[in-house]
Amino acid sequence: MPTPKVTQVGPGELTLGDTGSLKSFALTCVGCKIVPSVNKADPRTVLSGDVIPGARTESAQAEVKLLDDFGQDESNTEWLWANRGQQVPFRYTPKNGLKSIVGTITVEPIDIAGDVGTNPEQTVTFDFVGMPTFEAAGGGA
Repeated sequence: MPTPKVTQVGPGELTLGDTGSLKSFALTCVGCKIVPSVNKADPRTVLSGDVIPGARTESAQAEVKLLDDFGQDESNTEWLWANRGQQVPFRYTPKNGLKSIVGTITVEPIDIAGDVGTNPEQTVTFDFVGMPTFEAAGGGA
């Protein structure tokens, strides 16, 4: 029986922003996943007896877990707060050398701080504008 090929996450990359103002989140990211969602309306039976399928809409979100770096130089936490509401390019490469997930997301602020004596970890959810796509290593489709 062949051994299945699975992808272990990391080392990889997570970036937000345009080429000139690219912001890397790889040093504070402890988890990232892309979560698709499908909404389907009920089918409708019409007078002829035919059935018309219900409308279908798709969306996706990126759920990103970050270590809190509030107050540090070039803080990712502060960048999210400063850029909240903006639509920016998103690129997530779960494992270097393999495919990336790319798209445009709306930046959201993240929780700040946590329990005393800990390195707080926060989760932020970004909505994609449209559906993300996959690109081969090196940026080609």
